[in-house]
Amino acid sequence: MPDEILQQSPRPSTGLEVIDVCGELVIWDPEVDRVHRLDPVGTALWRFLDGSTTIAELADDASAVWGISADEAREAVVVFVSSLQQMNLLAADSHLDRA
Repeated sequence: MPDEILQQSPRPSTGLEVIDVCGELVIWDPEVDRVHRLDPVGTALWRFLDGSTTIAELADDASAVWGISADEAREAVVVFVSSLQQMNLLAADSHLDRA
């Protein structure tokens, strides 16, 4: 996995409405009137998408907390962030370039 991806620090798009419902986040994007629900793992990861935490740091934490290998954690975090990108839930300057 390219180091450029791991050093990115994604952050949510502005204008999203985010609420916690029984430990899972529900995200409403009023721009397209769409609701998204994150499972507990996605919810935990989302809370660290602050524009300063890198994907590598997030993956390291995920590896330690969930007891998975660093490679598995990196791939899982990149897949998660990519899915948020596809749903337009990340700020434009947070988009991954997987080229």
